[in-house]
Order: sequence, then structure tokens, then C-alpha cells
Amino acid sequence: MVLLDINYQQHYENIDFSTHELTNMSFEECEFTSCSFENMAFTGIVFTSCAFGKCSFVLTKVNETTFNDVVFKKCRLMGINFTTCNDFLLNFEFSDSILDNVFISEKKLQKIKINGCKLKDCDFMRVDFRMADFSGTSFKKVTFSDCNLEKADFRKAEGYSIDPVSNRIKNARFTLPEAQSFLAFLNIKIDY
Repeated sequence: MVLLDINYQQHYENIDFSTHELTNMSFEECEFTSCSFENMAFTGIVFTSCAFGKCSFVLTKVNETTFNDVVFKKCRLMGINFTTCNDFLLNFEFSDSILDNVFISEKKLQKIKINGCKLKDCDFMRVDFRMADFSGTSFKKVTFSDCNLEKADFRKAEGYSIDPVSNRIKNARFTLPEAQSFLAFLNIKIDY
């Protein structure tokens, strides 16, 4: 049995955590502001009801890391594979953040909020995004493969390219002109 070092209601600001070893720790109701978690590996870390603001996660490994009710605001996340994080109580949201080269596969992220973000070169495979809120998000080279996007909200989002044949999009919400991107997957031609 592994004992966790518990940190409760702490505020961490301007700390470069990449110079610290974070192993078997729990952070509950903690706030991280302008912190760096670059090129490091979390091992047995549990984040519960935590907020990250203006933090940098570059090539951060999140193996068996628990994210329960965690908010990322104005953060930069690059080269992260969230597929390896703990599925138990997985619940996070992103606002006004940059997600670049982020990979997520085989996760249940129903009702996730990814608002006002910039997503680039991201891959989502077999992710349950039912009722997700992607409103106001900008997509560039983002792939959705065999995802459930039923009742997801893409209003005011731009740049997405979602294959309606290989993804479930029933009752999802889109706005024009971006919704025209579906036509490219239907192998049809429309004359004006």
C-alpha cells in the first residue's frame, strides 16, 4: 500500500515544479498560478478540485495521474498523452488554453468543457464526448476518430473537421459557415 503526501488548500505561484520530484502526492482544493510542469513525470499524483492558471505543461507524463474536478485556465499543454491518466473520477475542463499535440483515447469525458481554447495537432480516438462543450474553440489539424459527439456544442467553434460517418454527431450543435466542413466527408459536390 502506497501512502500519499496530502496537500490541502495550498496556493502555489511561480514555481518550476520540473525541479521537484512529485511522487505519491495528493493535492486537494489547491491552486497553481504561473507554474511550470515541463518535461516531468507525475507518478501516483492525485489532483482533486484543483485549478491551474497560466501554467505550462510541456511533454509532461501523466501516467496513472488522477484529475478529479480540475480546471485548466489560460494554460499551455503540449505533447501530453491523457490516455495514460487514471480513469477513476476523471473530470477536467479547459478554458482559454492552448492544447498542442494532445492525445486522448478510450476515455469517458461526457460534459467536458473545452471553451475558448486553441487546439492544434490533437488526436481524439474512441472518446465519449457526449454533451461536451467546445464552444468558441479554434481547431487546427484536430482528428476525431470513432468518437461519440452526441449533443456536443460546437457553436462559435472554428476550423473543426469532423467525419460524420466515423463519429456519432446526433443532436450536436454547430453554426454556419463552419458546419459546411461536413460536406467534404460526404463525397458530394454542391454548385452555387
